[in-house]
Parts: sequence; C-alpha cells; structure tokens
Amino acid sequence: MKNSLHKILPLSIALTLGACGSLAASGGGVDTRTEVSMVRIAHAIVPEKDGDTGLSVQTIAKLTAFLDGNSVGYGDTLLVDQGPALSADRVDALVVFLKKRGHTIGETDGIFGGLPVDGGMTLYVERYVAELPQCPNWSQDSSYNPNNADMPNLGCATTSALDAAVANPRDLIDGQDGGSSSKAATKAAQRHQATTGSGRVGAGGQTGGGLGGATGGGQ
Repeated sequence: MKNSLHKILPLSIALTLGACGSLAASGGGVDTRTEVSMVRIAHAIVPEKDGDTGLSVQTIAKLTAFLDGNSVGYGDTLLVDQGPALSADRVDALVVFLKKRGHTIGETDGIFGGLPVDGGMTLYVERYVAELPQCPNWSQDSSYNPNNADMPNLGCATTSALDAAVANPRDLIDGQDGGSSSKAATKAAQRHQATTGSGRVGAGGQTGGGLGGATGGGQ
C-alpha cells in the first residue's frame, strides 16, 4: 500500500502541473488596456496690421472660434510658441485673454512646430485622447472547459467603464496630487475635528462635542 501511494503522488502532482500549464498556454484574456496618446492642435496668430501689441477684435474672434470649435476645456493645456521680434505685451495680452476664459496655460521652453512668423505666435492645444478597447460580443455557450480558462474578453467592459468615468485621459497615465484644494479640504476637516471634539456617538445618538456639548439624553 505504501509503495502504491508513492506511485500515485508523483502522478497527481504531474497532472496538477499539467493543468496549470494548459491554463497558462490557453491564452485566456486579451489585451484590454486603454491606449492614451497626446495630440497638439495648432492655431497661428499673425501680427496686427497696425502693429498694435494688443489683440484686435478680429484676432479675438478667430481665437474664440478656434477654442470653441475644438471644445477646449478641462484637461487641455495651452502652449504658446513665440516668433522673432514678438512684443512681450502681446504675449501678456494673449495670456490674460486665455486665463479669463478659464484655460490652463503651460510653460513653453521650445518650438513645438514651425517657427512662427516674425512678430507672430502659434497657440497649441495639448490634449490627451483615450482609445477605448473594442469589446466584441463576449457571450459564450456553456460547454465543457477542461482548462478552466477565462473568457476571451474578461475585464474589457470594466476597463471601458473606468475610462469613460475619467474626465481627463491623462490621469490614466499620471494621476493628480490633489493640489491646493486637497490641502484646503484637509485643513478644514482638522479644524472641524478640533472644535467639535472626537466626534464619537453618545448614548442618545448625538455626537460628542456638538452643539451645546451634549453627549446623551436623546429624546
């Protein structure tokens, strides 16, 4: 009997490893990652005909049409390439105009495209675009599955739902740190805890240190 067990045990281990090997080689699951790419949309701003360093009505109208036509908004970053002999006042006027519209201005330390004309600028909209995974029909008839493998499109719908819930596709690559708003929320919570006490629930269902310092005696 003892010799029989010695023969059966290695056979059982071999069958178990064989099943795992079949599962690994079955190809269960597909590439369900989202492809995120960065694009830049350019708009040339030529010098004013009268040499004015500000923004004329015509220039503002073209800028507005460009920004609205490309639905520039949350998640987009605006960059400015400067041409030779460009007045700093004209750059400042453009930045003020963009900030009044609520756009985010990025820092430019080089030329992204062709060199702007003398005295002109090129405005770029930097945007991240997510290409969602294509989830085909993953329905599958119940059948004998000796490999116990995942269905071919496992996780595809979950990935697509997550991507659709993210307002800025860039966050899928590099998440945000919360910035000043996160710090302000933390300080507000700390002040609230300091003034209301521990916040533990009393016998009467009221929190300790609340209005009047009541901790019990609920009605």
